[in-house]
Amino acid sequence: MGENSDGCDMDDVLRMNDAMIRFFFKENPDDLSDVDYAGRIKELKWLAGEGLLRGIKL
Repeated sequence: MGENSDGCDMDDVLRMNDAMIRFFFKENPDDLSDVDYAGRIKELKWLAGEGLLRGIKL
């Protein structure tokens, strides 16, 4: 896959998203539908934007 604007490989971004879903939501991302997966990422972005997930850059 290609790289995103931060220079990260998209495979790395997907693995990082999966790890955060497992850690914060205690869910297996493989079991989520595409809509649910995107919703979890949106929630994580909101939490990070509000400063509730310090040290996480999404």
